[in-house]
Amino acid sequence: MKNSRFGHNHAVLFLLMLVVLLPSLCYCYGTSKATYYGSPACKGTLMCKPKSGNQVSNNESTLEACGYGEYGINVNSGRIASVTKLYKAGLGCGSCYKVWCLEPECSDDGTVVLVTGRSTSSVFDFIFSTQAVESMAKRGMEEELKAHTQYNITYVKVPCKFPGYNLMLKVHDDSRYPNYLAMIFYYQAGSDDITSVEVFEEANLVWRECKRAYGAVWGISNPPKSNDLTVRFLAVPSETGNITEAKWVVVPRVIPLAWSPGDLYDTNYQLS
Repeated sequence: MKNSRFGHNHAVLFLLMLVVLLPSLCYCYGTSKATYYGSPACKGTLMCKPKSGNQVSNNESTLEACGYGEYGINVNSGRIASVTKLYKAGLGCGSCYKVWCLEPECSDDGTVVLVTGRSTSSVFDFIFSTQAVESMAKRGMEEELKAHTQYNITYVKVPCKFPGYNLMLKVHDDSRYPNYLAMIFYYQAGSDDITSVEVFEEANLVWRECKRAYGAVWGISNPPKSNDLTVRFLAVPSETGNITEAKWVVVPRVIPLAWSPGDLYDTNYQLS
C-alpha cells in the first residue's frame, strides 16, 4: 500500500512538471483573423491598394519594416505575410508560420508563410500576399477564396526550410562605405532567433556589438577597416527563449575589406 501511494505521488509530480514545462517545450497554436493585399500584383508593398472592405489602409502595412527589399517579396514562392504582435520589434522577421484558414474554400493542408513585413492593423494579425491566400485554397477554388475580405485562421510557428540554400549575409543597401555597415541575413532556416550580431576588430582583438537598426537589419558605425570582416551571431531557440541554450556562430572573414552596399555573401553555414 505504501509503495502504491509512493508511485501515485510521483505520477502526480510528473504530471505537474509536464504542465509547467509544456509551454516552453512546444510551439503553441493561435487563432486570429487575417486578410490579404487585394491586387494580384501587390505582394505587400505600399504602392498597392488593399482589398475594399477589409479595413486595412495603405499605411497599416509595409515590407520595409523588416528591411528585406526584393528578397522579402519573392522568397518562399511569394507566400509571405505582414504581422502585428508577431513582429516583436523586428525579432519576428524571417519567422515561418503554418496557417490554416477555416472557410469552406480552404484546404485542410494549410500553407507556410514567411514574415517579411509589419502591420499596424488593429483588426488582423496577418496580412497575406495573394500567393499565400491561393496556396491555402482547395484546388480550383482560389478565386472563390480570394473573394473573401477576411479569414478566420489557426496558426503555429514552424521551422523555416530553404533546401539548397546556406544562410546568406547581405551588406544592406543602407550601408555607407566605409563608415557605416548594415547587414541582414537571408535564407535563415530553422526556428532560432538571431538576437545579437558582432564584428571582430582584429587590431584590438575585441568583438564589437552591432545594433538592431530596424526589423532584421543590424548596423555598426565605423566598422573595422584593417582586414576582411569576421562576423558572429547569437542564435537563441525561439520555442524557449532560453539564453542558456543559445549558441554563438562564428563566420570567419565573410565580408571583404572593400565591401559595397548590396553585396551578398555565403556563410557556408545553415541553422537547423
